[in-house]
Amino acid sequence: MKVVPSFDGQFIYTSMQARYRSIYGIIFVFRASVSFGWFSVVGVKQSVGVAQLVESRCHGNERLVDAFYETNPLDGKCDQRIHIAARPLTMIYNHETVVRLQEIFTSADMTGINQ
Repeated sequence: MKVVPSFDGQFIYTSMQARYRSIYGIIFVFRASVSFGWFSVVGVKQSVGVAQLVESRCHGNERLVDAFYETNPLDGKCDQRIHIAARPLTMIYNHETVVRLQEIFTSADMTGINQ
């Protein structure tokens, strides 16, 4: 039986807003935002437990990634704005998990392959 790593997380929060701004006429303003919560990837089970491969450093209500896109911002400094804020991830190499992943993507029957 081949075992693969698994991941868990709290993924997407989205919001969209549309409003009209009138200074020199009617201007349509659009804003969309997306946030990703915590994220975790665990490797295969080993004799000492399960290896933690990737883990976000989010605590409480913090988000791993916050991003938003806005057209015609109210401050008028630009026509479009993209803002992305991210928190760090802890990534740990685990040899046993990499070997198991390699086994999954390697075919046992290589006779039909020509170079």
